Amino acid sequence: MNFSPQDVENAFLELQSAIRAEKNTKKIRKIDQSVFNTIPQLIKFLNTEAEKNAAVDIDRYIQIKDRLRQIERAFKTLFQIRYSKIVRVPVFDNNTDEMINLTEDEREFVDRIYSEVKEQYNQLLGIQPVQVSEKPIVIKGDQKTENEPKRDESPEEFTAVRILGDQPPIAQTDRNYYFRDGEIVFLRKRFAELLVKRKIATEIAIRKNA
Repeated sequence: MNFSPQDVENAFLELQSAIRAEKNTKKIRKIDQSVFNTIPQLIKFLNTEAEKNAAVDIDRYIQIKDRLRQIERAFKTLFQIRYSKIVRVPVFDNNTDEMINLTEDEREFVDRIYSEVKEQYNQLLGIQPVQVSEKPIVIKGDQKTENEPKRDESPEEFTAVRILGDQPPIAQTDRNYYFRDGEIVFLRKRFAELLVKRKIATEIAIRKNA
């Protein structure tokens, strides 16, 4: 993927703007997933451009490396600020309206932490985990639903559900899902509806902060 000088400048300014916004509040702000997708590609592009100019244009090489360091520092700062907020969510309550402001990758990160925290808590109490089959079960939609034209699903179409009982691995097209009894997780709406329909989960309302 190629970036023009203006693309590089715009990406840097967007990072700075996101950092200022995150610093101005203790809450997790909504952010576009594209920020975390584009910046790594941009960093790779600038590294390649720097290598191309290392032996032919030292001034250009230094200019690119300086900008690269600025972008890397800004990206690291944004990551640290957001994830320092995010890691607090599952420890105390992962059923808050702030979860809606997470990207899909961040939601999956929260779900993993929540599972680890619950497992650690159960270990302290001496609660043994229920052994389940490691063979994934496949959950598909109704035949009528599967034959319908595939509709686009916006990033906001996620639903909070509570898992009813320890479950064997559930295979989906993106990955296998591992659910434990009582977990509260955010899932894509159509997947969540299938779990509710099959009595694997129950939908819950998101509690709005005062």
